[in-house]
Amino acid sequence: MSILAFNAADHAYPGDTGGVLTVTASQPTPELVRIVCADHGVGIAADLRDRIFDPFFTTSREAGNTGLGLHIAFNLVVSTLGGTIELIDQGGGAAFAIELPTDRAAVN
Repeated sequence: MSILAFNAADHAYPGDTGGVLTVTASQPTPELVRIVCADHGVGIAADLRDRIFDPFFTTSREAGNTGLGLHIAFNLVVSTLGGTIELIDQGGGAAFAIELPTDRAAVN
């Protein structure tokens, strides 16, 4: 969650622009928790969306960003927690849906 929040602060609202990060949680099935983190910022260009979870991919290297934030978030969600994370369309800004199993014993 903190990685997504920092990423929104760095990329969604450039300069001194403020903004909102919304976090919602639901349980669509007894076995699954869904968390959506969404901002209403500048969004992610269509030609970049397939690369956002790649290691070292950043559009702000000149600002000191390493391009590891979303890659680390992906690995934590998928490898450590046994879930999924994806960029979803919510009509503006950027939104990430995280789905996690409720049964930690089911995670490898």
